[in-house]
Amino acid sequence: MRSHEELEGGFRAGWGWWRRAVGAWRMEGLGSLEGISTWLEEGNMEDCVFCGIAEGRVPSEILYSDERVVAFRDIEPQAPVHFLVVPRRHVESAFHLKGEDGDLLAAMFAAARQVCSELGVESSGARILTNVGPDAGQVVMHFHLHVLGGRPMGWPPG
Repeated sequence: MRSHEELEGGFRAGWGWWRRAVGAWRMEGLGSLEGISTWLEEGNMEDCVFCGIAEGRVPSEILYSDERVVAFRDIEPQAPVHFLVVPRRHVESAFHLKGEDGDLLAAMFAAARQVCSELGVESSGARILTNVGPDAGQVVMHFHLHVLGGRPMGWPPG
């Protein structure tokens, strides 16, 4: 099992798996450095945490799920309503979508609208965005939409 110091050292060294692991650690069910160590030792080091959520292997608060997409609450919300919509199929980023992915995008936006309606922000509005690459703030390399609402949004966003 990795020690606390090794895990913290991994973060400082910029290990890509650390960011994925931290995301999983903060989700209900892992809850401690020992939990994340176990998760890593079980072979999840190279795994995509969003694929794990979509497959039901990584716990998360699921808000919507169908055969193509899953929506779940963000673990570091930036607004009263902040959730993610991800495709079940691994796609690294928006720049990795293909021409035939139009139906997937439509399914993602339909899921976002449904969850916004259920959470009471459809009429007041929501900001929907995606980050592509590290300079934009993409931490998990699995295409996802951030959906934020429940408060006025400023401009410019970043």
